[in-house]
Amino acid sequence: MGYAIEWPSEAEHWLKEIWETVFKPVIPELGNELLPLTVKQLSSAHHFLSGVGKANEYYDNLSWGRSSIAPHEQDRDSMHKCLFMLIDTAREILEYWLKNDLIKGKFYINVWGESNVPLLKRLAIHGVGLDASMSMDERIKWLLSKDLIYGSGVKKEVFDVLKNCYPFASQEVRHLLVDCINEGIKNENLEDKIIAYEKFNILTWLKKSDESCVLLKTALEELSHHYPDFQEREHPEFDSWIGDGGFIDPKENFDNDKILMEEPSKYIDSIISASETSIYRDKRRHLSNLKELFERDRSWSKKFVENLALRKIDDDQIWGGVFSAWREIIKTPEDWDWILGVIEALPENQKIYASASYLIFHGFWQKQSDVNDDIIERGYATISKAWALCKDDDSEFDDSSGDLLTSAINHEGGWIGEFWIHYISHLRQKAKDNWLGPNQANKK
Repeated sequence: MGYAIEWPSEAEHWLKEIWETVFKPVIPELGNELLPLTVKQLSSAHHFLSGVGKANEYYDNLSWGRSSIAPHEQDRDSMHKCLFMLIDTAREILEYWLKNDLIKGKFYINVWGESNVPLLKRLAIHGVGLDASMSMDERIKWLLSKDLIYGSGVKKEVFDVLKNCYPFASQEVRHLLVDCINEGIKNENLEDKIIAYEKFNILTWLKKSDESCVLLKTALEELSHHYPDFQEREHPEFDSWIGDGGFIDPKENFDNDKILMEEPSKYIDSIISASETSIYRDKRRHLSNLKELFERDRSWSKKFVENLALRKIDDDQIWGGVFSAWREIIKTPEDWDWILGVIEALPENQKIYASASYLIFHGFWQKQSDVNDDIIERGYATISKAWALCKDDDSEFDDSSGDLLTSAINHEGGWIGEFWIHYISHLRQKAKDNWLGPNQANKK
């Protein structure tokens, strides 16, 4: 919680313009220098997040924010537009080399194909789909050899290769692929029905590219016999889709109407039992769903938190998810009045107040928050309580980022300290000519 990779907002325009007008025309001359620089930036961002436990070889939010390596309407995450330019730069240089310097292009496909950085692995798969030296059979076999058919975080690129190659694949390779699909995801934490639906999703996608394939028809008929309720997704090649109605995640398929009609304790049970590594309805996805639930029904969200506290749930990730969800929806002074009332009624638990300090620090001092003096004083009281509860924590400090300052400002101690700095600044502005120095804030 608290880590993010961002680029300066003003960089978007000039970076794109310089790429189009200066660097892109000279890829033949400068591609050798440009690509390593681009890859270094993408890798550094991933390794930073990985170093603080916020990414792994299957997931980071940078790759998650990029729906497709190839140009696509879904690639419109405003926070990462500069990142997208780096991806586009790497993709265009790779595509140029695959057309004009095949040895060099294949070298990067091979290197990136073994990478633990999700974006680089996806670039490699994209490259395989364009490598004219590989037959359609060889491209599918490459995916099979890398165990990527059910690969986490690479679906769009894998599905693109399958769509383009399957109609021209030999019967031998078709059988290899369908056999692999029928084996299902190798994850003992997943329910049989979830595994079956992932099979169904790939098979229906392949059928779009070859309606006449008897092999696919037989496999789908068998699945439909056991699961007659399975329906085809509108966008089976994506893990998520942003439509006119907002964010839709077909993989999660949470029935939020039903969840809000049930007692919050039931959803808490579901969060606790969710697997950390499952690709379907894992704990992270449960927690990311809290924003919509909280936004739709505040009474339910209050009961949810009260129940969580009564059960003495001492899980950093869960409490972090709760307060992160609130950070997204708490905007006005009225919102802050409500949420502080909820927090003030909670037990004085270190985990709860550590996460509360994250919400208050990151939300209070934003211009759009427009919090009044009464709200600020209540926030100060909450932060002070958080300090009293957290100051004697003897757990080992996480300095895995390798940088003490970075680790400190993304720790509850950092949030509390920075809140106090802003609070002193607030008091100074109020006091104007009567300001007597930091001791005045201390006495208060």
